[in-house]
Amino acid sequence: MRYEKPTTVEAATALLAGQGARVLAGGTDLLVQMRSRVLSPDVLVDIKGIDATRKITKDASGYTIGAAVTGAELKEHPTLSKDWPGLVEAANLIGSTQVQGRCSLGGNLCNGSPAADSVPGMIAAGAVATIAGPKGTRTLPVEDIMLAPRKLALTAGEFIVSFKIPARPAHGGDAYLRFIPRDPGAAGARGRCLPALHPPHGDGHRCGRMRRRAGARCRRDVHCGARGARRRGGAAAAGRGWSEGPDRHQGR
Repeated sequence: MRYEKPTTVEAATALLAGQGARVLAGGTDLLVQMRSRVLSPDVLVDIKGIDATRKITKDASGYTIGAAVTGAELKEHPTLSKDWPGLVEAANLIGSTQVQGRCSLGGNLCNGSPAADSVPGMIAAGAVATIAGPKGTRTLPVEDIMLAPRKLALTAGEFIVSFKIPARPAHGGDAYLRFIPRDPGAAGARGRCLPALHPPHGDGHRCGRMRRRAGARCRRDVHCGARGARRRGGAAAAGRGWSEGPDRHQGR
């Protein structure tokens, strides 16, 4: 196996056009699959040497986020967490703190898993990917990239360079809730990702900051989730999280 770390988009696409080449961004999925012998690439193309994949830039039209920017770097950005809290929170639901120091939006999407935490958040935010390949660059909405589990709308030699996120919407931003049908610590527990664009409440409090771990009480009665829980199950239900009959779904 060869390891390559190109410094230009053109060099990366030339390497990826060959047989048996795989993109390495954070490696939190790829390296695990290699160790378990699910994948055995001939060439690893590390895109972190390409400047455009490692930057977050802001202009009047919004944010451009490099495909290899880590979840930890998203969280540490001075304004992105304020403008798009749901998207940042989605990226930081990927694995543990250590994993978030390596994982990336590009890798989470291109792994092709239906359980990818950050993908619903990007779709709700209207993210558009910039894709480079042997024939040049093109753009494609994130919602059109994953066609099926492990199947992407990328052709040979193509890889995602960056994502364009619109400027902060006038209605106040986004929110992200992950619903767990049972104890998230239990073996085999699965969550449902429900990103949404949400207006701020009248006093400026934002739903996107109100992700509660299972069993936690909402700190603010104005939180829309708490109100919804009260409508469905009374005040006691709001204290437990989101409740829907005997099969309790709690926000996490």
